[in-house]
Amino acid sequence: MQSGAIDIHHHYVPEEVIGEAKRSGKALGIEVSEDKDGTIRFSFNGGPKYPLLQGLTDVAPRLEMMTKGKIALAALDPSTQLLGYDLQGEQAESWCRIYNECVKEFLKKYPERFTAMAAVPIQEPARAAKVLEHAVIQLGFRGAYIATNVNHKYYDSEDFDPFWAKAEELDVLVFMHPDNPAGTPWWWIFPLSRGPLRSRISHGKASDPARRPSQLATLHIRAECLPQEPVLRYTGLRRGNS
Repeated sequence: MQSGAIDIHHHYVPEEVIGEAKRSGKALGIEVSEDKDGTIRFSFNGGPKYPLLQGLTDVAPRLEMMTKGKIALAALDPSTQLLGYDLQGEQAESWCRIYNECVKEFLKKYPERFTAMAAVPIQEPARAAKVLEHAVIQLGFRGAYIATNVNHKYYDSEDFDPFWAKAEELDVLVFMHPDNPAGTPWWWIFPLSRGPLRSRISHGKASDPARRPSQLATLHIRAECLPQEPVLRYTGLRRGNS
């Protein structure tokens, strides 16, 4: 591996993921649609249609950027919108396994430039533990990638312990990415400018603390990334925040 920086916050979506979702969408509970402008959208279990952001499937511009930025190795993270947290049971587990397998195929092409963090169905903690173990042991991934909450539910419940215990057992990193903070629908009524809530920008600028909820969704809410109770209980956990 060439010398340089290691990027652990590097979103990528293999083209194969889109193809698999189209082919097996009905069985997985996933609908893939395309806007007139070519934007691909994913809907999970009849939920909102999340857009696939431009550039997430690109390879050549990514490698060029890494060379210019002197990035020796990048850990590929899933797109947060495509984690499928609206799926349940076997569908949730199957989708994450498919996602990870597609990423593994990409890694085979560029073993010196990329590694990966696994998509896991954290809404199904026991299944998430199994998917993580498979990704680490069988696929060679370095850890897991999850949002800082799942469907507006934080991790201060023992329900999530099977996942945290497995991550500690495997001694791997769990990367927590801010997404759709709990209470988002209330931001119209209680904008950040009315209280002492501390926040920090991620993925963009926000000089006006009372901006629209759609814009506030790009804020990195520092409180979300403070160690939640289960993380404190498992003292051997490796945790990273964006």
